[in-house]
Amino acid sequence: MAAIRLAQAADIQAVCRIYAHDVQTSAATFEIDAPEEKEMERRRPSVASSGLPYLVIQQDSAIVGYAYAGQYRPRHAYPFTVEDSISIDADATGQGLGRLLLAELIKHCEQAGSRQMIAVVADSANVGSVGAKFGAWYDTALMQRALGPPAP
Repeated sequence: MAAIRLAQAADIQAVCRIYAHDVQTSAATFEIDAPEEKEMERRRPSVASSGLPYLVIQQDSAIVGYAYAGQYRPRHAYPFTVEDSISIDADATGQGLGRLLLAELIKHCEQAGSRQMIAVVADSANVGSVGAKFGAWYDTALMQRALGPPAP
């Protein structure tokens, strides 16, 4: 059974391992070098201090994925718009864990007062290309989801 909870400092080693695999093997992120634990530990509280969630999902006693929401853009027009990020351990994909994390992330973002969630999805197989990695060009697609009750 999977359990989702707020990430803690002790989870960063597992988060770092999961993210490093994504950096090294996929275009899901355009980072070229996997950040060290110190950098990942710096990122977690910066998300939490903005009132947004940074979650982990645990199976048995192992962290098998994480998700967080960050401010979409720093401009004053976007205070209620967040961008989501979800990553699952390579050995735990295909079990619906990402779907569980997304549902919990949405719930937390709505409770924090967020109104829109943006996902930037790379490698969507579209013709235009905006990012380069592994000697190839990748397109990105923006997906948007309304959060909370409809605006009056």
